[in-house]
Amino acid sequence: MEGLSNFNERQISRIIKHASFKPQVLQVELHAYFQQTALRRFCDENDIVVTAPDKFPDLLGLPVVKEIADKHGKTPAQVLLRFLVQQKIVVIPKSTTENRIKENANIYDFELTTAEINCLSELDKQEEGRIFNFLFWKGVEKHPEYPFKLPELRTAQN
Repeated sequence: MEGLSNFNERQISRIIKHASFKPQVLQVELHAYFQQTALRRFCDENDIVVTAPDKFPDLLGLPVVKEIADKHGKTPAQVLLRFLVQQKIVVIPKSTTENRIKENANIYDFELTTAEINCLSELDKQEEGRIFNFLFWKGVEKHPEYPFKLPELRTAQN
């Protein structure tokens, strides 16, 4: 299986055009605050499975998430996992406790309604919701293949 991590549409398109093997999986930051709908649509059109690791901002305390969790008798974490899984995103939750591992797996006995999906979709902050941008590597944002659009770079380029 051929996979990519943290690539954008332009980069994936170049790979599809020039590679012998088309990528099958893309791992990217993806959560309720950063839903990457255009990238997910592009991946769907190109038969690329999107997977999201467990790096989430603190969404567990949001009233809308708690309300949905209470309605289903689930935890906020289960609701957020179900939100992604129900949209055909492969989620890789991380836990070291047996109880949390079981909780993470117990998301297939309920389904979010269209209204609930829409409520959670409204949490999307688009690029402003990104929490992982590799800026801990000094100067990475100046690399010609840096895949993320930063507000200050967008302004400077316009």
